Amino acid sequence: MSAASESSPAGAIALNAPPQIRERVASGRISWTGPLLLVSARPVLLVASQALVALILLATHRRAPWRAAGDWWNVYGTVVDVVVSSVCAISRARKVSVSAIS
Repeated sequence: MSAASESSPAGAIALNAPPQIRERVASGRISWTGPLLLVSARPVLLVASQALVALILLATHRRAPWRAAGDWWNVYGTVVDVVVSSVCAISRARKVSVSAIS
């Protein structure tokens, strides 16, 4: 299947129909590595972010720094979401440009 036919909205067969997805998985064009890595990295990044904020609060001699770091959950949660979404978009753009070349 060529890149032009994949991006054609007027194609007779939907691009994300189960048979087309199975074909791309079987040919190795779709990998689970990236999505699984990002899904598992998100909670790790969230805990690491809270730990970093807790260390900063510990250095400033705050009482209960881990609990106080929880007050910043909205801030670093948003940052982690933006980072993960950006990595997904960059990865997708790179795959689209590679498939357009081949």
